[in-house]
This record gives sequence, structure tokens and C-alpha cells, in this order.
Amino acid sequence: MSQLLIPEWFGCGNKLGYFEAIALDELNGAGELRYASADGAKYFRGGRTYASSVDKIFQVALSDSSFSNLALRHAIADLMCLGAVCDRVDVCFEFSNHSTAAERHNLSAALFAEAKSLGLEVGKCHSTYGPANALILAVSGRVDGDASNAQGEVPEGDLVISGKLGGLGELYHSALTDDPVRANAFVGCVGKVSIPKTAEICSQYKQCTDISGFGLWGSCDTLARRYRADLIVDFSKVDCFAEVSERVEAACLFAVIDETYIEPSLPPECRPIALMRELCGPILFMTKSQHSEGLCRQLAEAGWTAPAIIGKFRAQGRRGTVVCT
Repeated sequence: MSQLLIPEWFGCGNKLGYFEAIALDELNGAGELRYASADGAKYFRGGRTYASSVDKIFQVALSDSSFSNLALRHAIADLMCLGAVCDRVDVCFEFSNHSTAAERHNLSAALFAEAKSLGLEVGKCHSTYGPANALILAVSGRVDGDASNAQGEVPEGDLVISGKLGGLGELYHSALTDDPVRANAFVGCVGKVSIPKTAEICSQYKQCTDISGFGLWGSCDTLARRYRADLIVDFSKVDCFAEVSERVEAACLFAVIDETYIEPSLPPECRPIALMRELCGPILFMTKSQHSEGLCRQLAEAGWTAPAIIGKFRAQGRRGTVVCT
């Protein structure tokens, strides 16, 4: 693995533990906003609604273009969950202490080119050094979706996932073995996803969050907390890019969640699926059962690979839980 790709600082690596992150969010009142603690924040200006978010992604590919595109799409996923289409990004380049001037130039040029290809205006830029290449991205955009027919808060129904899990693991495996095939398969899937179409879907099915640095379990727990619902998840129904047995065991790939908190009924073979960190989504939805098949069709039309129903939920009017079948 290149010295620019360091296992401890890869993708969503080097994160705080899940519960400390939640506690820090709540210091800012994010828990009261309900959507702000996990995805971003909405604000109003000139009679319009906007959304903003910030993220940090360590280098996940030797190709600067692939890294820049994936990092931007990863940051944009937070806005999509709020029904917004990103149109601006402010960036802080955190260059590796081992990088050369040419490498720093190439990463900067790649980020600007990929932002342009995604229709983004690049605003403020800042540069600094760190242990590994990373991009700190502050994204913002307008919420344009028609909310007149949006689904309201649903008391019970199905859990729908927009696509396959395990993308970050594929990138890590490819970097570790210097084999681009698996990484290219994941990058190709990500590139097919329509950002505007997905944002429109999220504006209609508002109870959603992207699966990111705390894995599928963290996203399930986020929805359980946010909507005070019990989630019953069948992790065996989750489609992945590779079999569990093929995955590389690396700390940077797994969420930092207290094992005593994880539901004991979760089978050992499903733990990697539940706790794997992800990049660029997918997105987890709560929807009425009669709408779940239609939602899967919409997601497939938006370019997502293998949308699926993976469980049920029921609102309880109290702090929710995540259980397994």
C-alpha cells in the first residue's frame, strides 16, 4: 500500500466512538433538530430552503480523480438525505506529510476537475498538512424538491436500503493488493447514481439517512433515536460487493461502537455487515409498507444497484431500539 494510503487514516477512519459523537452533537442542540445530528442542517434564506454539511475523507484510491469524485459524492450524500442538490463546495486540502509538491498539485487539480464535472462551484480553499491525504469538504445546496406529496412521518412500515454495502472494503482491498478491479467495480456503481434523482426521492421519503462512518448499525440506531421507533433488521438480506469471508479485517473499516450495545441476537457472521463503514452511502429509508416496492423501483431508476427491503419498524413514542431477526 502506498505511503499516501495509510490504514489508520483511510476513508472514514480515525473517527470518534459512536456515543461520544452523539453526545457532542447534542451539545449543539442537534438532537432537537432531529435531522441535524446525522446528515446536516437546513436553513432559510430569501424565502428558500438550503442545506449544508461538512465531512472529512482520507484518501481511498491512488487515482486522485477517483478519490476526489468519491469524496465529493460521500459529502453530497448528506445533502441528498435532506432533499438538497449540492451546488457549492468549500475545501480544505490536508496533504500528507510525505507528499511532494507535484502530488499536491495533482490532487488539487483533480478535485477542481471532479467538482466541475458534478456541476459544483468551488468556493473557499485552504491547505494544511496531516498524517495522510484527506479532503475536508463543506457542501451546500438548495432544497428544490416538490414537498406537496411528500410522505409524512410514518408510524410503522418497511426499512429499505438503496444499494449494496461494502464499498469502502473493496477500495481498501484494492489498495492493499494493488489490484484495481474491485475498486473499479465499486467506483462504476457509484458513478451511475443520479444525485438530483436521489435528492428528489429523499425529499418525498423524508425518514432516511445515509450509511457512513458508523455503518449500517449506526444508521439504524440513528433512525431509531430520531423517530423513536423499534427497528427489526434482517442483516442476511443485505447485498454486499463481496462475501463476508473475503473481507479484509482492518480497524479502519469498522465502526467504533461499544460491543455491549450491539443486539446479542445479531449472528457473528452478520457483524461485519452491520458494522462496516461505508463511502457514498447507500441510504436507509423508513417508509409505508405499501410504498416500499415503489421506492425500490425509483431507486433503481436513479442508478442504485440492488435496492432491497431489509426489515420493519414501528414507532413507540420512546427511545427506539435495533433488534435482529
